[in-house]
Amino acid sequence: MAGEGLASSISHVFIDLDDTMYVNPVVPAIVKRRIIEYMTQRLAVPPDEVEKLCSDLHAEYGTTLCGLLATGYDIDVEEWHQFVEGTLDYGKLIHRDPTLRDMLCRIQQPKYVFTNADYAHTQKCLQCLGVEDCFQGIVCFDSIQKLGQQKGLADRSKVICKPSPLAFELGLEQTGAHACTSVFVDDSQRNVAGARSVGMLSILVSDKGNPCHTGLAIRHIHEFPRVLPQLFDCGSEREELVIPNPIALMAPSSS
Repeated sequence: MAGEGLASSISHVFIDLDDTMYVNPVVPAIVKRRIIEYMTQRLAVPPDEVEKLCSDLHAEYGTTLCGLLATGYDIDVEEWHQFVEGTLDYGKLIHRDPTLRDMLCRIQQPKYVFTNADYAHTQKCLQCLGVEDCFQGIVCFDSIQKLGQQKGLADRSKVICKPSPLAFELGLEQTGAHACTSVFVDDSQRNVAGARSVGMLSILVSDKGNPCHTGLAIRHIHEFPRVLPQLFDCGSEREELVIPNPIALMAPSSS
């Protein structure tokens, strides 16, 4: 069974941003509305087809943007991000989270945000949460595309994003991490599966539990220390951090 018997030291921690570090359903609702407006106004997608196309592309390619580019739409990605996220009132939608900050500060290993969002959106969210100085770096749309383009794997008509295994491989390369000693936390079952496929220990964040019963699961990011307590042991005689059997630490289902 995947993960069973692993005993490698944890060296890097990767955490998703939206719907993982914070949850506010208004944010994805605004983003979806703006995506639909962009598709109808800029790409001339018929209004009676746009929602289904948006959902289908997201389901198949990981993000709607990735799907649109892959299926031949000509999109300026900088304009896309500005149109889709530029109207978000970050200060009202996302608030400081002292508990999250304290939790992150207890992790001594290098920590990275790993998101499909662009750098500007990521920075604004981290600043609102009050955790922008808790991470050693950001793996995001911009950095993955840059590295992918350098390797001839991405261009203006092809973008790479989670849950593609290639996105995780590039993220690991960007940060100098190794899959077998890295932990990945995300709210998407598909992204968790993608990370696990390249050998990363994966933790699902979902208030719906762990319907597929694979790997570790928590209901809120604040529960992270419960499933990997060694990672948060700041004692002077800190034990070696060992990746546990994910089945043994699976979060219990709701009663």
